[in-house]
Amino acid sequence: MTVNLKFGDLSGFKSPSQIGRLQYLQVLRLIEADQSSEGGISIVKELGRLTQLRELGIGNLRREDGVILCSSIEKLSNLRVLIVLSTKEDEILDLQSLSAVPRFLQELYLDGRLEKYHDKYGILEQGSRSNVVNNSWYDYRGDALLLEEAKLVGIEMPKRQLMEWLVEGDSGLKAVSVVGMGGLGKTTLVKKVYDDATAKKHFDGHAWLIVSESLRAEDLLKDMIQQLFEEIMQPVPVGVETMSINRLKCLANDFLQQRRYVVVFDDVWNVNAWEAIKHVLPDNNCGSRVILTTRFTHIASTCCEETNGHVYDLMPLSQEESWTLFCNKTFRGNLCPPNLKQISLRILKRCEGLPLAIVAISGVLATKDRSRIDEWEMLYRSLGAELEGNDKIELDFPQD
Repeated sequence: MTVNLKFGDLSGFKSPSQIGRLQYLQVLRLIEADQSSEGGISIVKELGRLTQLRELGIGNLRREDGVILCSSIEKLSNLRVLIVLSTKEDEILDLQSLSAVPRFLQELYLDGRLEKYHDKYGILEQGSRSNVVNNSWYDYRGDALLLEEAKLVGIEMPKRQLMEWLVEGDSGLKAVSVVGMGGLGKTTLVKKVYDDATAKKHFDGHAWLIVSESLRAEDLLKDMIQQLFEEIMQPVPVGVETMSINRLKCLANDFLQQRRYVVVFDDVWNVNAWEAIKHVLPDNNCGSRVILTTRFTHIASTCCEETNGHVYDLMPLSQEESWTLFCNKTFRGNLCPPNLKQISLRILKRCEGLPLAIVAISGVLATKDRSRIDEWEMLYRSLGAELEGNDKIELDFPQD
């Protein structure tokens, strides 16, 4: 079940009075914080009851709501995407009470100012409060917001090829690897394929797993089992959280035996992660598919060899494609003003054809005064080497 509002509509919506009873709700964006549910209970507090939420957007958050919000977030163990918008630009977002970050959190978007935060989690990146007027944090792996915003150019051909490998070919289990450096949009591309209506209809079992560097095989299996059972609206078997890894493997394998499934392993960092879980996936001659994203060629090829699968090497955008994407996002599809062309080209060069870098920076430039070239120059200088080999873009804009 989904309650969805286009992200661009920052006015949010008023929730039903019994929203806390929607126990199977998975997507909720964008809800107003300044309202109450039945019995006068704060909506922010009620969010803690929606334990199946994967995406949450909350707007008009006041500083005094911070403690309650932190308490609710800690209960949302399945949360992947969190959007928090303050009541106004300079409102303090008080998140210092957050003692535990949801383990599957992929993307965090904050609109406001942070006074304190727990840096030990490695989730929030923020410059000095005294010299920052706008800070944006982007995670190339969890780019759920960018999926709707980017309208990425150059994605049609790779998507078409991946779709062909997914739904055509023989009935044996096949692995498909998408490989490329951070920021190329591997996750974006695979998510578009995964969510495509044809792919959804073709498979009757779906799971999207974030692998990363430190995630344990047990956690991957628990997440897979939960997604598979939720998809058919069945309760997750009792005791999953305390099961041994061998019992988890048997449970997942039994579930998939008679199904044509597709499982995505996003952000694979080492072959061991694949080796630990590959035997869970039965070759049941139903046309099942496994998709992996990784930065490493040897991992991509190793994972595909055993199934005679396919490797797609994702390349940076061409100069023409980069410029098209930049103008679409920065100037809303209009031509670049002559006075900004040179500085725009210099900024674009720093992006090195990385589509998500272009989208992130263009989103900031779109808010800038087009008559103030000095502001654009300031952003260009702030980029420095931040884009080189990094998964995040951290932009600090000094006050004028």
